[in-house]
Amino acid sequence: ADGVTVESLSFEIEAWRDQRGVLTMPLSEDPPVPAMLQSITGTVKVRTVPYLPTSELQPLAHAVESRCPIANMLTLSGCDLDLKWSSVAPPQTVNILGGGLAGLSLAYHLTRLSPSTRVTIQDPNLPGEGGGSAVAGGLLHPYSPEGKMVENGLSYFRSSLDLIEAAMTVDSALILTSSIYKAALSAESAASLQSLPHTFLDPPEFDSLTGATSFGGVKLEPGVVVDAQSYCKALYKYVDELAENGVEWRQAEVDWDSVPPPSPSTATVFAGGPSMLSSSRFGALPCKPVMGQSLVVSRDDGDELTLRGDKAVIAGKYIAPKTGGRAVVGATQEFGDSALAPDQVAADLSERAGQLGAEVRVEGGWKVDEVTRGVKSVPKRTNKGRMPIFGEIAHGEYVFTGLGSRGFLWHGECGKKLASVILGLEGEDTNNKHGSWWRKDLIK
Repeated sequence: ADGVTVESLSFEIEAWRDQRGVLTMPLSEDPPVPAMLQSITGTVKVRTVPYLPTSELQPLAHAVESRCPIANMLTLSGCDLDLKWSSVAPPQTVNILGGGLAGLSLAYHLTRLSPSTRVTIQDPNLPGEGGGSAVAGGLLHPYSPEGKMVENGLSYFRSSLDLIEAAMTVDSALILTSSIYKAALSAESAASLQSLPHTFLDPPEFDSLTGATSFGGVKLEPGVVVDAQSYCKALYKYVDELAENGVEWRQAEVDWDSVPPPSPSTATVFAGGPSMLSSSRFGALPCKPVMGQSLVVSRDDGDELTLRGDKAVIAGKYIAPKTGGRAVVGATQEFGDSALAPDQVAADLSERAGQLGAEVRVEGGWKVDEVTRGVKSVPKRTNKGRMPIFGEIAHGEYVFTGLGSRGFLWHGECGKKLASVILGLEGEDTNNKHGSWWRKDLIK
């Protein structure tokens, strides 16, 4: 049992005592037998990390029972303990409810770690055809909005890039650019960027490279821009081919309040993003839905739109290359119940887009091809920023949500950690600020 962690113990036991030790009358006389438990029988169900089959549990059972004060008191009193230890095996089937970045990342890691595990994904849309993930800007970099490196940011970046590289074996054109620049649009912002370990580019050089109108800026390295819709489609195809029995995609709405509890051999993962926050089942999660709308723009003369140097530029809003000779300008942040109208979206984004290197007009030069709309699940802010939410919420039930505006950064590593917990390969660190911080928030 060396190196084995006991995640949980559950007991299905019965105790027997000779009732004469309690009920014999009169009370003024001692009972004919001691008032004690004569025997305890039943089963101890144990979850271990790593998983140990029942046949290998005896050393662990002996170690635990010999160190349990209650067990020792019972045996010293003469009680016979007859407990059968039984392993709780990892699930044979994992049902993922939600097929966006969170659900697809989890499916990827489950199939890589355990190709024989049956994985299903249920989502109202086909892969990459709906939801906030399909219309995401696709910017992947390990930096905060202020340009600071996120804690463990390089590790999270690398984990997500691993998934992108796997999906690129299906679609090699997923990465649209590896040049992401952060612009300073005020003197204060420029001073802040100059204090960070980036090479600061003065306004003439920065604006010449990017086409922006700025106070200077920096290049965010590493960083890539991914076609989000194509990535979701390619990643599902890759995972479907990786799994021994494929990954079944069930196109159907999810009634979050009516999902039945999992059977002993299955696990359920709630990865539906904002759609599940309206359910009373998840009302206590420290998340809120936030709508974001973006403009997809192109040249109105039919030629391909080319951002200067094919670069993406960020400054609160962003402009980035998109397939088909187009660009995407995003995104609004809408917290109300009603969405902005398309002309309001254009008005909200056009001024900033001009500062970032593109003149966006409905008439003349450029045109708006499409206004995309997506809702993301945004977690509450902590002293470490906005952290994703993932972990076990009940036996065999897990949640994976709250990727917010950094879905591309968080989804790879968080999916890996959750898959390892579900398969019993590692325990869930309830103090993990990057996954289980929300437990303490709920307790408060």
